[in-house]
Amino acid sequence: MKKLLSTLLRVIISLAGAGALGAITLERSEPLNGIWFVVAASCTYLVAYRFYSAFLAARVALETLGGYFRSHPYPEEGIAELRRLAAQNGWETRFAEKPLGVWAILHPDQPGHEPSR
Repeated sequence: MKKLLSTLLRVIISLAGAGALGAITLERSEPLNGIWFVVAASCTYLVAYRFYSAFLAARVALETLGGYFRSHPYPEEGIAELRRLAAQNGWETRFAEKPLGVWAILHPDQPGHEPSR
């Protein structure tokens, strides 16, 4: 319902602007009142503002998302970089990867299930 009212308001503003511009263009027999120019300019500015704000929002969203994805590597790239650093610094010999035992952490009183540290 809100979208319908918003669209209807935009159509009314566009038609009012077009009507005012048409009155300015077609009225030749008598002097024009300044209100026609004000209505035409206001409606034109409102329509242009709506389109330009939508353009800017899309542009900012694309630049923001593009910057986010450029600054955050894919998980595979991150894991490969960590493994490369571990091999380069000799960290693999000191720490071995162990599977995370969630059940063992939640139930430490059960025998034979030591939590991994």
